[in-house]
Amino acid sequence: MLGLPASPGACFARGGRGPAGLAGEVKYPSSFHIGFIQPSHERVNEINQRLKDDGFTVDAPAHLHGSWTFYFRAPGGFTIEVLS
Repeated sequence: MLGLPASPGACFARGGRGPAGLAGEVKYPSSFHIGFIQPSHERVNEINQRLKDDGFTVDAPAHLHGSWTFYFRAPGGFTIEVLS
């Protein structure tokens, strides 16, 4: 486990409205991603390093859109954002 929070309100999803509950193939907008908010820059850095140690390709965290953040592609193709 990466130690990402499991509490309600500690994560969010962005990208627009999807066809939740509808039968058939689900198509998400290209900007869709899941974000996990962390309590500090240090925690973001720790998770980033853990992902690298586990073999994921991740860029170093950076200041973007007012947050200390990085993105990576999870198995299954979802984009994940980790930020503080």
